[in-house]
Amino acid sequence: MRHVAEAFAAPIVYTSARTGALVDDAFNALAIEMVDRAFRQEASRAVERGLREKVLLLLDKRGSIGLKKNQFFEILRGVNFDDLQSELGRLEGEGLVTLLWHGASDFTAVITPRGTAATKRESTWDEE
Repeated sequence: MRHVAEAFAAPIVYTSARTGALVDDAFNALAIEMVDRAFRQEASRAVERGLREKVLLLLDKRGSIGLKKNQFFEILRGVNFDDLQSELGRLEGEGLVTLLWHGASDFTAVITPRGTAATKRESTWDEE
């Protein structure tokens, strides 16, 4: 049991169905963990939404010039590379951004007309 729990970073609570020892504590701990995870997921989604808006606004300002990979990190200090790459991948999948690759590890991101329209719609909603 310990080996399986360690693989998933899961806690182990020994309870007794016969005596009821620690059963309430185990369910309470489970409920608390579920709530904590929900809050962490929501916080993560809020960060992702913020990154999405920032990327689209930056690219909209740059127009057809776009931004190179290193420019993103100069402007968006503290952004994790994996988070940026995931967000750019989602935006490219939605047709809002085009990634122009220069070798295996360098790229330029350029906003598409559809991305520009999405940016305008989002800024209109913010003003309301």
